[in-house]
Amino acid sequence: MAIFEGIGVQFNLLRDSIIIIEPIGGGPSEKVGIRAGDRILTINQEKVTGINISTTGVRSRLMGRKEQKSVLLFTGKE
Repeated sequence: MAIFEGIGVQFNLLRDSIIIIEPIGGGPSEKVGIRAGDRILTINQEKVTGINISTTGVRSRLMGRKEQKSVLLFTGKE
């Protein structure tokens, strides 16, 4: 049985950008320093800004098997 997890964030879509609302305490995102207000630009080298991505599209890209790694490119709070 596979266990699926995400990166441990609450996010919102704003003007076709993925904005971190809050990293979940103790989760992977908090451990690597992701902060509220950060924007996700790419997920596993796929551009995710300006592509009219949906909430479901974000979730499907951020979820994976527990041992699976995701590579994200972020920009800090504006």
